[in-house]
Amino acid sequence: MHPPLRLLTLLLITGALFACSTSNRSAYRYAAPVTLNGHCEQREVDGYSDNIRLIVDSNAIKALDWTAKPDNRSCRFELKNFTQVPNRQVADLQSNTDRNCHIYVWRDNNHITVATNTCENLCAANDKMLPVLLNPLTGGCMGKSN
Repeated sequence: MHPPLRLLTLLLITGALFACSTSNRSAYRYAAPVTLNGHCEQREVDGYSDNIRLIVDSNAIKALDWTAKPDNRSCRFELKNFTQVPNRQVADLQSNTDRNCHIYVWRDNNHITVATNTCENLCAANDKMLPVLLNPLTGGCMGKSN
């Protein structure tokens, strides 16, 4: 291939890849600070269940009581056992007894996500836990198809 044609082809491919990667990044951008008064109680067909009560005001978590039952085991997370740490994009709770354990709350696209990270010492079934998706308008559960 002729060097100028090769350079032009490379520039076109690079531009196309950059455009694709830029559009994907913006799709998962944090939309806004979370403000929510939510309650979600759900049960999957395999027996997995969540019961979460969450109150957040501009990313400041005011109340959290979350019981998840993955794999016939129960995990419970309560606000009194966590301390909120500064974070601009997400609400971040750190366990008072295991500094590696965090609960994150953030809003993206059309839902609010609540998820644990590295909480195995507090919950033996943590590796089986799924994030909870909440409706930002109603505070209720969002189905997997939403």
